[in-house]
Formats: sequence, structure tokens, C-alpha cells
Amino acid sequence: MLYQKGGAVYAEIQDQPRAWKQLITESASHKEAFVTWLKGENFGQVLLLGSADCYGVALSAASILHLVSGLNTIARPSSEILYLRRPPYDSRIKTLVVVLSVDGEDPDTVWAVEKMRKLHPACKVLYIGCEEGKLAGMADHKLLALNTIEETPIRSRSVSCLLLYTMILTVWISGKDVFLNELVKCSEALDFQSIQDQLRSVSGVKPQPQHITYLGAGPYAGVALHGSLKMKHMAAIGTSYENSLEYRHGYHYALTNMTMTCSLVSDTFREAELNVAYGLGTTRAQRVAICEKLEQKEAIRVEHSVELKCGLSEISRVLLMYPVVQLMAFYVALAKGVNPDKPREGLSAINLENKPGV
Repeated sequence: MLYQKGGAVYAEIQDQPRAWKQLITESASHKEAFVTWLKGENFGQVLLLGSADCYGVALSAASILHLVSGLNTIARPSSEILYLRRPPYDSRIKTLVVVLSVDGEDPDTVWAVEKMRKLHPACKVLYIGCEEGKLAGMADHKLLALNTIEETPIRSRSVSCLLLYTMILTVWISGKDVFLNELVKCSEALDFQSIQDQLRSVSGVKPQPQHITYLGAGPYAGVALHGSLKMKHMAAIGTSYENSLEYRHGYHYALTNMTMTCSLVSDTFREAELNVAYGLGTTRAQRVAICEKLEQKEAIRVEHSVELKCGLSEISRVLLMYPVVQLMAFYVALAKGVNPDKPREGLSAINLENKPGV
């Protein structure tokens, strides 16, 4: 069989619904033990840590956990913890620290766990990853999404599975099984063919954008970060991510006809986020709106729209947004003549020999 450019990355993106279904099935065997532990601890707040793609997962997961359970939640990049002299929360409250890493070896997150053990020895650490690594041995408990790590350098399936596990954890903490019922539907809810047909118009824009800004709020902020990283990694295009509504306060001044914005539209902020996208029309930047559904009068006010039409709540749709922004990066890379299977050199992190911070 002839090799097709980007074929390996494409297969891993397409494989996500199968991996989600398998993960939900496998997680059921851990439910009883974890629910018993969580009830016994009665945590009052949760801190989520990660770096790169895993920080994006932390952003989405923190918002989802707060919205569903009502707990106070905080998401921080692992490296930021190294800067602190005290915990970033009230240490008098029982705290669960959730650390996220694909392989369990991320040095920033390892250092962050070491720092949290010194800042707040009473905190409990839960590691969620795809392999054990160092972090599994440092944590009080672990949840592993096994056999999800990609063969290519592009993180797609593993990252969305980490997000799914945090959503399952949210079900266990909150006791709201109705949320799990929606998550079960996710593996069948995304029409890949329809999404790809819509994304092809985005990838074929002329002139090709030199910079893309992803806009998201609440649980969609993490998707914006993930989309930004995937576009950099696959298409080697400059990107950034911003809060949807904060962006209107002058952040958009540098937009031109050589740039693009991608708005991840929620239900909660729908009208406001669409109005921001409409307002950006004066910049001549290409505008993409990704949402559940648009009326015709709304769709004609932006250059491109991608409709999921999945019928799920805005919280469950966060998971479906991951393969959508991955496919967008994939098709933009192909249009640019870049092979997503072979990203440019420099994709790996810059190593630090010594642990920074205080």
C-alpha cells in the first residue's frame, strides 16, 4: 500500500472514538475503589497541573469539574508551581492535586509534585497519564489510559483520553452519573466525514494565514490552547490562544488579511462570542467559528463555520472539539505542503539541566 502524507497522524486522530469507548469501559473497574477513597477524603478543592498539551487538559478539566461538582478548582502550568513560596490555595482545606502527563516523565511536572509535597505535605496527589513513569511512583493514586500513546510525535489520542479520564473523575467526585451517560455517547456523536468536508474550505484559504489565534472561554480555553499547539506542530504556523471575550480589549489590533481567528463557541457565551467574531470582520482576518450549530443568518457573517451537530451538552462537546481542532491543523498542514507525520525539528521541549525556582 502506498504511503499517504500524514496518514499515520490521520489514523491516530480517527482512532479517538474507539479509544474513548475502551477507556470508559476500563475505568468502570476502578470506580468503586476511587469513589470510596474520594468520599473518605472529602476534598474541598482541586489543583490541576500539566505542561504543554497537558496544561490545556488541566484548563478544560478545572472548568468542567467546577461547573459539574461546584468544587473550587485551579489549573496551573507545572512550571508556575516552582515560582511559589506557598500553595496557590487555602491549605486549611483538604486538597486533591491532579497531575497530568502523557508518559509520566515530564520534568516540570515531576518538579512541581516535589514542590507541592514541600509546600503542602497534607495534599493528596492523583496522577492521570498514559504510562506510569516517575509520576506514578510519586502519587498517592494513579489512573492510566493505557495503549493510547501515539507512534507519531503528534499528541492527539493520548491527550483527549487524559481529558476524558478527568471527566470520568468529575463523575466520581460529583456523583452525577447523567454526565457519564453523555460521555458514553461521545464515541458515536462526531460525524468525521461532515467535519472534514467543512474543514477543507478552511484549509484552502488564500492567502494562507501566517498566524492563527484561537479563542475560547471556560472549558473551551483548554481546547484553544490545544488547537494552537497542534497548528504549530503540524503546519509550522505561528499561533496563539486567548480568552474569547478578553480578546476584544485591544488584543486584536495586529490582525490583518494574512491572519486568521478560530472561535470555539460555547452555549453560555454564544451570543457574546459570536458578536466578537463578527466585530473582527473589520480587521480583514479570515474568521472560523466552531460550534454546535449556526443559523444561516449567523453563518454568513463569518468566512468559515464548522458545525458539530452532535446533540450533546456544551460540557461534553469539549471532548469532541479536540479531534476537530486536530483535523483543522492536519488539513492546513497538507494545504501548506507540510507532512504532519514529520513535523519540523524543534518539536521537543528545551531541556533544563537544573530545577528552576525557589
